[in-house]
Amino acid sequence: KALKGKGARSGIRIVYAYIAEKDEIYLIEIYSKNDKESEDHERIKQVVRQLKKQN
Repeated sequence: KALKGKGARSGIRIVYAYIAEKDEIYLIEIYSKNDKESEDHERIKQVVRQLKKQN
C-alpha cells in the first residue's frame, strides 16, 4: 500500500516467514520500497532454513 500523500511506488514491504511445523511467524525485514527494488530471495530462503533448524 502507498504511504499517505505519496505515489503508488511509495510504501513499505514486510517480509515474514511462517514455519508451520512450529506454528510460528518470524519477521524477516521491513523496508521502504524506495530503498530497495525487491527482496533477495536466496537470502530469505537461507534465513528460513536457519529458523527451521532452531529448537
